[in-house]
Amino acid sequence: MPVYTKVALSASTSGRPIEVQGTSSPGTTIHTMGTATGGTPVDEVWLWCCNLATTDGTLTVEFGGTSSEDRIMTLIPSRAGPLEISSGWPVTATSAIVRAYATATAIMVISGFANRIRAA
Repeated sequence: MPVYTKVALSASTSGRPIEVQGTSSPGTTIHTMGTATGGTPVDEVWLWCCNLATTDGTLTVEFGGTSSEDRIMTLIPSRAGPLEISSGWPVTATSAIVRAYATATAIMVISGFANRIRAA
């Protein structure tokens, strides 16, 4: 039976939201997959975003790479949030990095966690 462990996003300090500084790829690091004894784990990544700006903005999240197929883009309304961006998106490659960038520096913050799943 698999073992589930809830972990903080690796770029978060004590569970605090992560300010998105990047405005292009590769963006701000949000979470880096770890390693586990007994095989490669899967991290189910859960993310929420708040837009602190007075204008709407686009958030792009890159899951494990910087190619177009690695990205999801979401329009985040002004002063909105927290809005769910990722509901358990699986990241499976060891040391894969989840990054994010926005239409402007420091207008969005991301919070969340990962469920780390590994073989028992």
